[in-house]
Amino acid sequence: MYGRGGKGGKKGGGLTQDDARLWKVVVKDVVPLDATRNGEAIEENFLPETSRRPVEKTIQRTKPSAPTAQKNVPAQPPQLDLRTDLRLRRGQMEIEDRLDLHGLNQEQAHNRLNAFILSAHRRGLRCVLVITGKGKSGSGGQGILREKLPLWVSMHPISGLVLKTQMATVRDGGSGAYYLYLKRTRTVTD
Repeated sequence: MYGRGGKGGKKGGGLTQDDARLWKVVVKDVVPLDATRNGEAIEENFLPETSRRPVEKTIQRTKPSAPTAQKNVPAQPPQLDLRTDLRLRRGQMEIEDRLDLHGLNQEQAHNRLNAFILSAHRRGLRCVLVITGKGKSGSGGQGILREKLPLWVSMHPISGLVLKTQMATVRDGGSGAYYLYLKRTRTVTD
């Protein structure tokens, strides 16, 4: 068997000339991140020749990345109390009015949605259902109205009136319908 130094190595475990050459190849491009070990400075004699140059520390500041929203769905800040939010997600809110957008093109649907939300808000309604449909089956994508509705809700003139957009439960249309929870109508008294 071989000694501690391996084949052709010295007794006592020192490096052979081949091992030393190999070690130089391995560490040739190594640059230490910090020239300290456990808070104590490492003597330069122990560092490989290539790492004896001064180490420049750079601090890279980056902005924290914003959470990514679903495709084409603007992020909505939480504006509902937990109980109301849970009731809306479960489909337990009373639906006070409905709008069916089936058969409309994008422009017609967008205009009708704006008029419907403005009217519902004026009448003091809180929870309405907007039916977009699921789109054509077999087309590989989702319906265009279903895709656009969350974007339209975030646009003027209705963006300030809708507190929450929530996909409906299966009972109310599932992925082909949305609950829209509207802001309370404030009355000004003298």
